[in-house]
Amino acid sequence: RSHEERIAALPAACSHCGLATTRGDVAAHEHDCPQRPRACSAAEAGCAWSGLLADKAAHEATCPFAVCQRMMAPLQTEVAELRTENSQLRSRMAALEAGEAGEGGEEGGRRVRQRVGAAPHDAPPSDAEVRAMDL
Repeated sequence: RSHEERIAALPAACSHCGLATTRGDVAAHEHDCPQRPRACSAAEAGCAWSGLLADKAAHEATCPFAVCQRMMAPLQTEVAELRTENSQLRSRMAALEAGEAGEGGEEGGRRVRQRVGAAPHDAPPSDAEVRAMDL
């Protein structure tokens, strides 16, 4: 354990800015070093710029790839939300269509109404019809 502590306390310098530090702290410093080269945030979109952290914000303000990414981000979010909604609606529609198909009563893609007994607007049976029903 003491060997590791002594090694971590040995002097070291940042490979980007030359800052004198210890071997134990150099990795953390180099990760956040302002002199470490950075890629544009739109590198995956095709921007080949690489520069210092101090220059990155100015570059990205005018980088056509970064500008397009900022403009596309809300549209991509909206498309993802619409795809999710579309999928849900398709599932609901399939369930409704399956329910209708299970009821029968379809003819040429149109649902055919089936009457089961008297409709509310039909006239009540006459006294003669009631007597004929033997009720």
